[in-house]
Amino acid sequence: MESNKQVILFQRDEVALGYKYKLENPLTSDIKILSIDYDLENMLEDENIKILGPKPKENSLYYLHPYKKNTYVHESLDEDYFLKEKMTLFKKIAQDLGAKKIEIEVVQYKQKKRDIDAKGSAEYKFIKIKSGVHDEKINKYKQSFKIEEEFEIQENFDIGKNIDYYKGYIKEHFLEHETDLISLIESRDSRKMGSLLKKSKIHSEITHEYNRLVEISVGLISPVFFFFSNFSKKIEELNQVEVDITFEF
Repeated sequence: MESNKQVILFQRDEVALGYKYKLENPLTSDIKILSIDYDLENMLEDENIKILGPKPKENSLYYLHPYKKNTYVHESLDEDYFLKEKMTLFKKIAQDLGAKKIEIEVVQYKQKKRDIDAKGSAEYKFIKIKSGVHDEKINKYKQSFKIEEEFEIQENFDIGKNIDYYKGYIKEHFLEHETDLISLIESRDSRKMGSLLKKSKIHSEITHEYNRLVEISVGLISPVFFFFSNFSKKIEELNQVEVDITFEF
């Protein structure tokens, strides 16, 4: 199995083999339909692939982990899991760049709803949220994802090695949209210019990667697939959560 597929769905063998001939529109290259009868065994035996969540069965949907190589996450782990994973990533990068302190605070919450036009094309558009509902939601995110942590640099700290690692990590995990984070990493590299960033505040949409996976999986809406009944409802709305992250070095 190609390890770069963003979304995989397990189906009966006859469906996995013949779905291409029954679809009105072809699936994107980010989606892979696997046979629960034959492909699953190969996947479980592959030491390079990890599966998080329930063991795959017919109709199981998995997302490629945005920040861990060759790791697939069951869709039931949902948004909170992915957001906590991104918070963990930010903390790890801060620590590895030599930060003494990191603070993360949720500052913006929006919601997008899937809109289908007369031709059947679908796209996500922002909707107006009632004030009370908005305040309740953003307070929930603020409580769940607020972070204040301090670090102490040790003698074996090697900032050059860490910077080189994260430059490759950004490309490998398709995080090029995190331009502020990339700039932060580069600003901590004194090998060329001889200066080091001491404090920075960046802005990030922490739901970006999860929402992208959900939007890719919209392509699976078809009577060709035997799919779980609540899937259509699950992808109707997407949250957009933005944070401010302060790094002190």
